[in-house]
Amino acid sequence: MGSPGDKNPCKSRSYSRLKGTREAAERRPRPSPDKNAAGADNVDEPAKEDNSLEVRPTPENLRHLKENLQKHLLKLKRKQKRPVTM
Repeated sequence: MGSPGDKNPCKSRSYSRLKGTREAAERRPRPSPDKNAAGADNVDEPAKEDNSLEVRPTPENLRHLKENLQKHLLKLKRKQKRPVTM
């Protein structure tokens, strides 16, 4: 690739960008093996999900969705019935 003293500015820029990314990755703290092993006791238990954050559709939204799906289904059925012309 490029080196810092390269005459091609594109190559030297990409080199410095890669070097900065590599240095940032090296500075980033690595997770300790103890933290990874901490959850190993709960492997057999299913995860508890919090349903309070789940988006619930309103009846009005469901009605609009149903109408749109029916329209598109009719379009598809009509399209299938048309003979193919070349």
